Amino acid sequence: MTRATLQGHVHAADVDGPATESLLRRGAQRRAPIGLVLTGERLSRRLAGELLNLSDGRLEIRLESGESWRPCLTSASLIEARLELDGKRYVFGTRFAGWSSSHAGGVFYLEAPSALRISDRRRSPRRRFRRATSVTLRTDGSGPRRVAEGVLLNLSADGLACRIRRRDLQGVRPGLTVLTDFFAEGSAEPFTLSARIVSVIDASARHQKVLGLEFVNDQNHQRVRARLKKLLDAPRSPSDKRMDP
Repeated sequence: MTRATLQGHVHAADVDGPATESLLRRGAQRRAPIGLVLTGERLSRRLAGELLNLSDGRLEIRLESGESWRPCLTSASLIEARLELDGKRYVFGTRFAGWSSSHAGGVFYLEAPSALRISDRRRSPRRRFRRATSVTLRTDGSGPRRVAEGVLLNLSADGLACRIRRRDLQGVRPGLTVLTDFFAEGSAEPFTLSARIVSVIDASARHQKVLGLEFVNDQNHQRVRARLKKLLDAPRSPSDKRMDP
């Protein structure tokens, strides 16, 4: 099976080896839904389809509207696939591997992965806040530098979404691990947590993008995660709850 895991994209495989192939074949038998996040130069798109087959190290995928997305698929430098199966979401990096001639419409191939990661980004409900606060993304390591600054859109115990300007996107891509600095209503102290960028999509406003990030397990940030969970679990008014997505 062709290895399609991209550098920096899967940090620790939850499913690998023969188990990966078995799971993908089961997904094909059930026509499991699959979502794709395409990223490239001046490109960020989301597509939806279903898994049809696994053969010769390639996944056969049918899109809901394939023809109009042909240029996007062929020009994407990175494709993040999200397979929904048995109540779980499996995430892997892959690349476009050609169009199928056996079916009309949007049927094509992706390189099959050798490992999958289970995504639990949405196991906790997201929360929106009345006042917009800023989020700063920094590279990890000694002497961290600022990567981008944006606006916090929603927050959960497992991750966040933020909006940033397109011009600040240089070096920002799915799979990149960053340090996030942000404030949240109800806390006088800022939060600093390690997070992995899982998606970069178009925002409703021009020249802006929406980033989805999931927090990663970091022993140095356990107390901060506990403080964030306590804040999010605190009782709230009905009007505040109506703001949640």
